[in-house]
Amino acid sequence: MQELLPYDLPYAIDITLYKHNYYDRLITSYLKKHSICLAVPGNEESFIVNINDFKRVILNKFSSEISTMKSLTEVEIGKNVNSLFFISKLLNNFHNLKYIKVNISNKRKFTRLVEIDKTKSVISFDYRIITSVIDLTSYFSKKSEYRYINDILKRIGLIQTDVFGTRVSYIKTTSQELISLLSNFEATLMGDPNEPITAGMDKYIQSIDLIYDIIDKKIESDNCRIIIVTDYVN
Repeated sequence: MQELLPYDLPYAIDITLYKHNYYDRLITSYLKKHSICLAVPGNEESFIVNINDFKRVILNKFSSEISTMKSLTEVEIGKNVNSLFFISKLLNNFHNLKYIKVNISNKRKFTRLVEIDKTKSVISFDYRIITSVIDLTSYFSKKSEYRYINDILKRIGLIQTDVFGTRVSYIKTTSQELISLLSNFEATLMGDPNEPITAGMDKYIQSIDLIYDIIDKKIESDNCRIIIVTDYVN
């Protein structure tokens, strides 16, 4: 089994760029001129770009700016940071990202400093994870290694079978629904807290914990669409 990390899950994200910010305006302009932009029905202020086009534009047009920002100190980043700093980090960290939805905001006044308390602020970037993919077939070398996850998905109702037999290759849900269903199943599984955990129960608990570990706070709070790729045969 390969290690499955939260950074491996995002498939599509949603970012906000500001029309009246110099670099945001440049990014938007270059993307529209040098990539294939898919329109968002009913929303003229948004468009979708595939990750290859997005990376090519950012790296070709802003390589010097990105290189300079890599050498900045924490204090200097707070004073000079812009969208390029965050976008480059997203592109580097999200290994399986395929699409970026770009939203253009007309706000003239905005800040990327978020106040934690009266003495501390952190730099933030407005993005949201739209879709994440958990591909069980890629991260487990043998189907037997994730049969407990398949069984859990069946028990919580995400895999539905019938008398004719069923083959399921993928499942759609949301991050918050998945967490809720798993939490309820775990509570039922544990039953009486005074009873010992059997070997069979432990296998289920390990499988549940694996999913908990890869759905981080960002994925859960964004309540993104989750696609689970599996190979279930009834």
